[in-house]
Amino acid sequence: MSAGQDEFVTIRPRQVALSRQQDKLNPVRGRSIGVLLVGAGATLLIAIGVWVFLYLPGRSAPPAADPVQAANTAAPKTQPETQPAPTVVATAPYAALQIDRERKRAQETLARFVRLQIKLDEEMHVRAWAVDQFDAAQQLANDGDALFTKQQFEDAMGNYEKGIVSLETLRVLGEARFNDAMTAATHAIDQRDPTAAEAAYTIAASVFPDDARIVNGRARVQQLPAIVELFDEADRAVERNDWRAALAKYRAIQNVDPKTQGLQTALNDAQARVADLDFQGLLTTGYAALDTADYGAAKRAFDGALRQRPDDAAARDGMNQVEQRSTLSSIEEFHQQATRAEDEERWKEAVANYRRVLTVDASIKFAKDGEARAGARSELDQKLNTALADPGLLSSDETYAETALLYETSIQIASPGPRLTDQLNRLEKQLSIAREPVPVTLTSDSITEVTLSQVGALGKFNRKEVRLRPGRYVLIGSRDGRRDVRRQLDVTPRMPPVEISCQEAI
Repeated sequence: MSAGQDEFVTIRPRQVALSRQQDKLNPVRGRSIGVLLVGAGATLLIAIGVWVFLYLPGRSAPPAADPVQAANTAAPKTQPETQPAPTVVATAPYAALQIDRERKRAQETLARFVRLQIKLDEEMHVRAWAVDQFDAAQQLANDGDALFTKQQFEDAMGNYEKGIVSLETLRVLGEARFNDAMTAATHAIDQRDPTAAEAAYTIAASVFPDDARIVNGRARVQQLPAIVELFDEADRAVERNDWRAALAKYRAIQNVDPKTQGLQTALNDAQARVADLDFQGLLTTGYAALDTADYGAAKRAFDGALRQRPDDAAARDGMNQVEQRSTLSSIEEFHQQATRAEDEERWKEAVANYRRVLTVDASIKFAKDGEARAGARSELDQKLNTALADPGLLSSDETYAETALLYETSIQIASPGPRLTDQLNRLEKQLSIAREPVPVTLTSDSITEVTLSQVGALGKFNRKEVRLRPGRYVLIGSRDGRRDVRRQLDVTPRMPPVEISCQEAI
């Protein structure tokens, strides 16, 4: 090549089919269209780039000679004269870029076609329900390929776009086919028609065979015979007014297929009927227990009824009657217990029962009077028991006088009862014994000072006789250098002599 001359090389695109011809026996071949287009486009771009960057700078030189002549001049001298010279075609850079842009647009349109084609073929199984329309759309792409290889990119893109419209129409038709079939299947299940439901799912599966909704729907179809039988059994239970059995059947259907048409309405109705039966049963039980004065059972029954229907008048009235009658019953029971305790002179128990009545109603007069009466007798009973428990206390003049007064007061009580009568008899005997002093002989050592409680100092003596009222006394002996002696003296009639002296040295 001579200096200052441009060298032109003819760039010819490869003749490659951009979309596959329809092949019913091998549908996979059509998917290579996009790959071929990308390869052809890449080759063309590389060639244009080489030309622009290697040869365009030489355009600043003087105008080139005729392309054919230049090509002939640049041919090697060793080339045989019989070989024809290559044809040289030059394309302006701007025109080349325009062509490249049209090519890319056509390729992008074709890519959209291919994506839609793959979706219909692989995902929506179009050959199972619209093979002819699908083949016609592919033919539009094949015709576009032929135009593309002739570099008629606008026309090729037009064919691709027509193919896209056809495929998009098929996609919409396919989705409508699927949705309509699914709707028909659901309706057939609601009508409990397994044959129609299975036919509809077969149509839906021709579009999207792996859709989970088809699997779930067919599972529901398998349960239809059992559901139909359960509904029949529930209907027979309703006819004989056995709502509990009907409810059990509806719940069994719910366990099998909770989406069953009409189930929820039937289930709600049966539940309401059973709840009403339960409520009426509680009322019946409550009033029956009320009639037999079983207030605990009546209260439990009315409580249960009010939990179901808090505002029900019959249940509230029943509960009010329970409270009133149980209150009156409690008052009467406590009254009877108090009366029995009084009759048997168990005064503390009588007081406790009258107080229970007053706890229920503090205004009841018989309980107030009974508490006062039984309380006074209980206090008297306690004093008498204390006096009888220790007769030795009567040795004190003060105690004797108090006990005598207690006796005189007690014998004034009308209808004293066996217990009080016995207490008064025993107390009278003790008082009579304590009333008369008895002789008591004391002995000592003449050197011990002796003191007698309730009497005073007796001095020193060998033997001394004193008259004492029967009861308890204390003898105290004291002597210098000796330890004091204290001795209890229980005075009774005809008692032996009592000795007291201090012997232990300090």
